[in-house]
Amino acid sequence: MNKTIIAIVVAVLVVLAVVIGFVLTTSKPSSTSSTTQMSTQTSITSQTRISTTAQQSVINLNLGILYPNDTAIIKTTKTITINKGGNYLFNMVNEQGVENDFDYFVLKMILSNSTMKKEIGLGWQILPYEQNYSTAHLLLSPGVYDLTLELLYYVNKNVVPASFGNVGVNMGNISLVSIDFAIQTHPTITQQTVSVKPIELNVSTEYCAPVSNLTTITVTNEKEYVFQIVNITELEKYFSSFDAVVTLSNSTEEIGIPLGFYYTSQQLSIQYNGSVYLSPGAYKLNVTFYYSVGNNVTPARFSSTVVEIGNTPLVYANFTILPVVTQIGTGTINSKGIAYLTLHSTGNVEIVSAYIPGTNISVNTASITNYQLTAGINTVTINFSSASSILQPGTTYTIVLVLSDGESVSVAVLVE
Repeated sequence: MNKTIIAIVVAVLVVLAVVIGFVLTTSKPSSTSSTTQMSTQTSITSQTRISTTAQQSVINLNLGILYPNDTAIIKTTKTITINKGGNYLFNMVNEQGVENDFDYFVLKMILSNSTMKKEIGLGWQILPYEQNYSTAHLLLSPGVYDLTLELLYYVNKNVVPASFGNVGVNMGNISLVSIDFAIQTHPTITQQTVSVKPIELNVSTEYCAPVSNLTTITVTNEKEYVFQIVNITELEKYFSSFDAVVTLSNSTEEIGIPLGFYYTSQQLSIQYNGSVYLSPGAYKLNVTFYYSVGNNVTPARFSSTVVEIGNTPLVYANFTILPVVTQIGTGTINSKGIAYLTLHSTGNVEIVSAYIPGTNISVNTASITNYQLTAGINTVTINFSSASSILQPGTTYTIVLVLSDGESVSVAVLVE
């Protein structure tokens, strides 16, 4: 009897096990699908929440009215919070249709906190070569970040007037940065009296040349006037940077307007013009030039209009690119006072005299061999016979060479 009951119980358990196994087997795909759906939904919800928190408020960059050849660097810093770590997609949006209006439009984004710093760049460039980078990924951990934005743009010189908005950056599908601007052509200058006065610029390696009371301009229409550097293609042959700071002044105000260009490390020429709103009246015009001559530039003479107001010439200059003379190594001077120098010159120029600072010892070309320098390497000998009594062996002295173009060059010599 007991054996019979036990057999029945075992049989029932076996049947139940088979039924349960069948149910589990047939329901397994459905259970897997449900789990996958839940996981996906959780991920989407979490990402939206993170993006919304990271956004908090859209960062607005309003560039205002832009003109052809305008350039600027805009910088701002905000704080964002990341709730969940992950690989985040940053992408530039709505840039189609405006890419040809800018030769350069790059937004650098730097995310940093106390433990890390990461950087990405979004945008496009046409010069010196065409390149587009509209997306980037960053692996971010949870936390609070300082978000620094640096926007560098350069408007195409042939841009068509138009107004745009909402060019910006999304973090996932949430707007993070919005950039607004309008593009206009330069206003036409009417009833403008300008007297052009040529100025002389003798150009060496680096220079600052102020020119006072250059001329007077009379403004009859109250409006915005555009000042710009012209003939940049000619100037770029000789200068690595060139600035003309125009100052307008009258009895009540003084206005400074920086104009010019410079080369970036990627040899991209960045140009900048300026505009100012002027009331009717007479203004005194001053200008200060700051410039650096490029490497290995051949000396030259040329004339060029440098600054225009609208399309009216304002500053006209006669340029003389002077030879640059530098010493190669350290020279020597013997006990008889004969100095031996190796010099490099970028062009033809003469050494008209030489002297030792702090003494009354000076010589002219009669005591200088090879005083006529040519482009390239030159070996020069100078006879300071009267200096033999003061020279101390092992001491380094300075000699100043006076050149025919008015420049001076200091060189070093070691007493043998």
